[in-house]
Amino acid sequence: RRVLESKTFREEFDRQWGIDSSASDAYNEKVQFQPHVQANLFTTVENVATMAVNKIEMLKLVSDKLAGIEIIHLFIVDLLGRTTATAKIFEQINKEDFKRTRVVTMFSKFIAGAILISMNVLFAYYSVLFGFIQGIA
Repeated sequence: RRVLESKTFREEFDRQWGIDSSASDAYNEKVQFQPHVQANLFTTVENVATMAVNKIEMLKLVSDKLAGIEIIHLFIVDLLGRTTATAKIFEQINKEDFKRTRVVTMFSKFIAGAILISMNVLFAYYSVLFGFIQGIA
């Protein structure tokens, strides 16, 4: 904004970005946005922050290779514009071409292993007990 020399260029820049020209000048550090633009901007920043926290938690669970692929995917979607038709088409094609993997935590694996071992012990005990009841035939 400071680089723009002409007042008309600065006003055009401010109009495109939703900056309130009357409330801020070219050398002011604080930029005043128009009210509707400011509300949309805050909503978008909150949505991105929420999505970032979710993605970071997911990326902690996967391998470095999968994390790198997901970061590149998110970068391309950001370049295309997250809500544009182009980004949605890219995501749809990406879903069709690449199979998503589901991350299973170690805790879930331990629980599944404990259930499997306990069921094996239960059925082995049942088989021995059934044989004991039947006796020697």
